[in-house]
Amino acid sequence: YVQHSANYHRLALQACTWAASLAARNDDPLPAEALDALRRLTHALAALVDPATGRAPNYGPNDGALILPLSGTEFEDYRPGLQAAACLLDGGRLYPAGPWDEALVWLGLQAGKDAPPAPGDGGEDQPQTGLYLLGPVDNRALLRCARFTSRPGHSDQLHVDLRRGRHPLAIDAGTYLYNGAPPWDNALASAGVHNTVVVDELEPMERAGRFLWLQWAQGQVLGRWRSEDGRLEAIAAEHDGYSRLGVTHRRTLIRFDASAWLVVDDLLGDGDHRARLGWLLADGAWALRPGRLGLHHGRSRADLIFGAPNPRLALYRAGELLAGVELPGEPALKGWVAWTYGDRQPALRLEIESQG
Repeated sequence: YVQHSANYHRLALQACTWAASLAARNDDPLPAEALDALRRLTHALAALVDPATGRAPNYGPNDGALILPLSGTEFEDYRPGLQAAACLLDGGRLYPAGPWDEALVWLGLQAGKDAPPAPGDGGEDQPQTGLYLLGPVDNRALLRCARFTSRPGHSDQLHVDLRRGRHPLAIDAGTYLYNGAPPWDNALASAGVHNTVVVDELEPMERAGRFLWLQWAQGQVLGRWRSEDGRLEAIAAEHDGYSRLGVTHRRTLIRFDASAWLVVDDLLGDGDHRARLGWLLADGAWALRPGRLGLHHGRSRADLIFGAPNPRLALYRAGELLAGVELPGEPALKGWVAWTYGDRQPALRLEIESQG
C-alpha cells in the first residue's frame, strides 16, 4: 500500500471492503481489476499477521487510525478487517470463528466455508512492498528493503523485526506522536530508533519537515536462499543511503535452526567512519555481560550475542541509560515503543558503536 505502513494497509483494506460490499449490494459491483487488487491487498496483509494474536509488525506510520471499529477486539488485532475482506472476496474465512467475526454482521457479509489453513505459515516475500518474511509464523523475522516509488513514511531501510514463540522480541518503535513538543514531533520515524545502522550520525535520507524525506535511500536484495527441508534460510540486502559518504550498508539475515538467527552488518567503502547499530527489544529482565545480553520476558528467554571492532555499548530503557556509556543521539527517544498512537511503553534499546 502507498503509505508504507501496516496500519494504513489495514485502513485502506477496510475502506475498500466497505465500498465493495455496498457496490455489490446495489448491483453495481466494482470492476474485476479492482476486486483483484483488494484480494492481493488482503493476502499481503494476512501474510504479516500472526493468526493466533491478530498482530502485525508495527512498521511504518501508526497514528491509531481504525476506520471501521466493528468488533470488540483490541486495536492491534487485524483479524476483523482481514476476515471480512476474505469472506467478501474469496467466499470463505481466513480464521476460525471468533469475536473478530462481529465485523461480518455489521457489513452484512456471510461467513462462508470453514477456514482454510491459517495464513502466513511459510515465509512470503513481498518485493513490491519492500517486505521479506523468513521463518514459520511462530519464529518469524521481517526484513525491510524497499525500492521507493512513493514517499517513505519512516527511514527504516534494512530494519528487522523478530517474533519468537508468538512474542515480539526485536520490534519497531511505532510513531507515538506527530505534534508533541520536541523531541516528540514524529521523531520515531528516523533510522536512529530502528533496528538498523546509522553511519557518522547521519540519516540515510534527508529529513525535510515532520513527514517528508528527500534523497530516498533505495534498497536492493542481493540474494535469497532456502534449503529444501526449510531448516536453513537466508537473505542479503543493501541500501545506498550512505553513498554520499562512499559507504554501503549491507545486511545478511540467516535462520539456521528453530531458535537461532544470525545478523551480519557489513559497512563497505572507503574512509574512516563511525557506525552505531541499534536494536529495540521487548521489555523484560536483562543481564548484560561482555558480548552478550540475556533477556527474560514472560516465559520467553533469549540471548543476544554480538561482536564488533572496538565496541562501545549502551543499554537504554524509557530514555534512561541502564548500562554502558552514553552514545550519540537523543537519549529521550531511546527505549520506547508505541503500539498505538499517543501511548508509549518502555522497551530496551541496545546500541553498539564501532569505528573503522
